[in-house]
Amino acid sequence: MNILVSVLLATRNRQRQLAHALASLRRQSHTEIEILVCDDGSSDATPDFLARLSQSEHRLRWFRHERSRGLAAALNALIAESRGAWLARMDDDDRAHPRRIELQLAYMQANRLDLCGTWYRRVAGWRRSVARPPIEHDRILGELLFQPPLLHPSVMMRRQLLTYHGGYSEQAPHAEDYELWVRLMPHARFGNCPAVLLDYTLSRRQVSRQHHAEQNAQARALRVRALAQLGIKATAEQAKLHASLRDPVALEHLVQLDQIEDWLEELASQLKSGARLAVVRQWFLQCVRAAGLGPQVYRRYRASPLASDGRQRQAILWALCQARLPYRSPLYDLLEPLASIG
Repeated sequence: MNILVSVLLATRNRQRQLAHALASLRRQSHTEIEILVCDDGSSDATPDFLARLSQSEHRLRWFRHERSRGLAAALNALIAESRGAWLARMDDDDRAHPRRIELQLAYMQANRLDLCGTWYRRVAGWRRSVARPPIEHDRILGELLFQPPLLHPSVMMRRQLLTYHGGYSEQAPHAEDYELWVRLMPHARFGNCPAVLLDYTLSRRQVSRQHHAEQNAQARALRVRALAQLGIKATAEQAKLHASLRDPVALEHLVQLDQIEDWLEELASQLKSGARLAVVRQWFLQCVRAAGLGPQVYRRYRASPLASDGRQRQAILWALCQARLPYRSPLYDLLEPLASIG
């Protein structure tokens, strides 16, 4: 396909990782790409590396902010410089599989999508696991009520859609992607390409780990905003509860779980059938948050009309409840990428 795709990549002080990310883009089977890199105030050898590489790689153009202005500002600057009708994201410590751009673009065109992520492999040191986020538009809308179901560095978007709606908000630091997806809910058709096309690195240096409290506050507000985008009716108390559903803390009392179940049942009644699957998944995740309370949580999970028949979920939750493993404990964080719980 003779279609130009602009790849947007922001970086800061990670020249070694950046070299691997760019190498994976240079090996793409879809060769009609431009690689746009914004050096967002690096103090290491990143500028020298990019200057050298751009001399031999004509598809690479790079720009520099002398002082860091943040991810949203860097991406907006790259969008303004882009020439392709399609925009693809990458992070500086991830690696695109050789056919990523080719397969993702073909999938988007075949399914008339405006914004699309991919399945991906999570890499956390020696741990490896495959994440398969939902591919259906309605299911993705349901998931957006709780958290982003599209991995930001795996996303491809129609440039016209993004520019028409103002690009990335610079008022939602560390939650730029979630804010954009929620803002586009009434205007875009979403998807995830059902192929593993990216290696996604989990590291302690990630923004989500370094700015956890600020990101969580942004996510709380966006969950409530997503309810409004789908026309979901909720009282002030229900909206407050909904905002807290993905808080990274364990549930300490069964009464909390009962309140959550009541709200999720009400929420499911207001959603299309495809989106209700997201509520079923959230009931499982809320029981995971309460697993430290013991086997009675598993029994409540199974007794609920929201319970899934999936054997893997049941087995995971049964084991967590039997072990009374506290949510977000060190052992939980070690095992979570292997079990693909979150």
